[in-house]
Amino acid sequence: MNINKPMLLVWSSVFLVTFLSACNKHEQRVAADAAPAEATASAPAPTANQIAIAGKYEGTLPGGDSSIKTIIQLNADGTYTSNETYVREKEFKQPEVKGLWLASKDGTNIALKSDSAVPGNIVCFGVVPGGIVKYDTSCKPIAGEQAAMYTLKKS
Repeated sequence: MNINKPMLLVWSSVFLVTFLSACNKHEQRVAADAAPAEATASAPAPTANQIAIAGKYEGTLPGGDSSIKTIIQLNADGTYTSNETYVREKEFKQPEVKGLWLASKDGTNIALKSDSAVPGNIVCFGVVPGGIVKYDTSCKPIAGEQAAMYTLKKS
């Protein structure tokens, strides 16, 4: 999968922080055992972009032979849940997806990385007034007449 450089930088930073945090957990456990009354490290505070972008986004996206009712809940703590229902003659609800999301430094793009072990489990969106717009698999805006059909509105 081809990811644009800013999103690759964002995800690389997340994984570096996660790795360093995991290495540091052993030291925290030892310190907690030695001095249980001492305060332990808390989760990092959400960024201003995360607070501004966090919320519930809903809409119907185009699919191959169906449409896809989509609800994404972006939490300020950097977690998300996504629910999709494929609509044909009948509705087919997909399992809920959970994972982490990040905003670009300027707050114009976000990337969702699911907890799934499936390769290529990163989905990118552009942030627009009142919503988010799904990008293609290369994390680039979808062009053409269907571009407007990929918008989820903030509710």
